[in-house]
Amino acid sequence: MADFNMVPDDDDDVELLTVKDDGPDTTVLDSLKTELKRIVKNEPLTLAVPSRPGMAIVFDTNVEATQLQHWRKASSDKSMPDKFDGLKFSAIIIANQALQILYKNEIAVDTEGNDLNFRNPNFTAMLGADRASAAVRKLYGVDGHIFIAANQILGAAGYDDGEQGSTGADPTLVS
Repeated sequence: MADFNMVPDDDDDVELLTVKDDGPDTTVLDSLKTELKRIVKNEPLTLAVPSRPGMAIVFDTNVEATQLQHWRKASSDKSMPDKFDGLKFSAIIIANQALQILYKNEIAVDTEGNDLNFRNPNFTAMLGADRASAAVRKLYGVDGHIFIAANQILGAAGYDDGEQGSTGADPTLVS
């Protein structure tokens, strides 16, 4: 694989990308073709569940804008002043992006060996919930914790302004 180094260009102070040759037959074009074949994905995010010692959830941080729009539409509520239920939206994000429940650093599975998450009916039954979003609310217990977790998932998915702990434009308004 080629080794990329930044080399200053004396003409206009723009840094150009050059390739350290891996052999006599490797070209920049070959290296670029190889790189463009690679699938780009975000890494999973593991978040502790506040007020649940030893419990954490592993989340998929690959969220497409079209999915975000769908979740926003599902979170509309005409009785709210802004016609949007932010808590429901946050719970939907958590429910859909949760991959695994970890308890004491081990992956929790049901009796059939399936990972527990909010789409697993055994897990929602353990929480006494009839829907995944209701299970999220029962597990977290505190609405603020739900908002924070959803914000961290969206931040890891790239829907932030790049500053740690802050969000830029509302990602739910993607059109």
